[in-house]
Amino acid sequence: CLKQVRGVIVPLLSVNTAAKIRMLIADNTAANCILHGLFLEKPVVMARYGADPGAIGRQDLGFSSGRKALRDAMVDNLDALKAYGCRMTDVANLRCTVNTILDGEGRQKGASSRAPDRHGKTYTPTGPLVTAADINHAQRLGVSVLVQPKWRLTPMAQDLAPGMGS
Repeated sequence: CLKQVRGVIVPLLSVNTAAKIRMLIADNTAANCILHGLFLEKPVVMARYGADPGAIGRQDLGFSSGRKALRDAMVDNLDALKAYGCRMTDVANLRCTVNTILDGEGRQKGASSRAPDRHGKTYTPTGPLVTAADINHAQRLGVSVLVQPKWRLTPMAQDLAPGMGS
């Protein structure tokens, strides 16, 4: 059960897993854990190289050639995962990204959101759904969260950032 874990780490996201998560297909352990983590609003961090057609390793395998529709579909899958709340990183930065998110997650849950930084520093989440992980990350950095008007906050994000409402 993922209720006790602090997050889900995907050390190498594959084209197959990216497509399954985008379509909410949980027919194997990896996809099931990722989706379960997302539904529980746990941080999900993915090393994107295996599913990124622009990554050097993928280019070497020919993913940068072929029909544009195939490359576009792969990019669309990554964009959908980001919109679901997944954090994409490269494999070299995986440890740093995970530590940054988990360090921020340790802050007290009922604490009010930090006021906007006097120097104008902000953190902008990657997509239209702002999660608790986004709020925790901004709090760890000591900056305010910049949310676009049509974006929505998850219930846990609202608990961490009173006054931000959806």
